[in-house]
Amino acid sequence: MITILMVDDNARLLSVLSRALSGAGYHVLPVESAEEALELLGMMRPDALICDISLEGMSGVELCRRIQAHPLYCDLPVVLMSGHDTSQTLGCSPAAVLQKPVTLQQIVATLTSVLEKSRHV
Repeated sequence: MITILMVDDNARLLSVLSRALSGAGYHVLPVESAEEALELLGMMRPDALICDISLEGMSGVELCRRIQAHPLYCDLPVVLMSGHDTSQTLGCSPAAVLQKPVTLQQIVATLTSVLEKSRHV
């Protein structure tokens, strides 16, 4: 089963998206902060990460930068989501950027494409 680490500080949205992706056949690890995501990455290796850009504390862009700079995680596909201007991703190279509001079909299609490119599927 494909494991997705999902990061969003909006607990309601995180819960809805996690349930939807679980229903689509993914194993989802939901966390509410970039710091929690880094902690989980120290314990396990997901197949991809989906992260909101605007987080409390460390931003999704900074999380993306840290992942890409780490030798163990630099090839982890990162999908960023934003309800605002997506040009905020400067300084990191996400595998994809989704503009909120986003549908389950858009997320699944993006994950499928990103994972195929990274040869995880």
